[in-house]
Amino acid sequence: MFVSDAMRILVVEDDKKIASFVANGLKQSGFAVDQCLNGEEGLLMAQSVPYDAAVIDVMLRGSMV
Repeated sequence: MFVSDAMRILVVEDDKKIASFVANGLKQSGFAVDQCLNGEEGLLMAQSVPYDAAVIDVMLRGSMV
């Protein structure tokens, strides 16, 4: 099994274009990136994978902030 030394970042953004733009920029900078399009999936991913950081849209539709 291959284990990367790259920091793992979760991107949670409901706009597909923005999510892709942010994720691609982070990947080009050498980060390992996972992305999802809603808060529920983001929460599940954050609970199951040890991320070093998360970039989260504070205005997610349906979120209770």
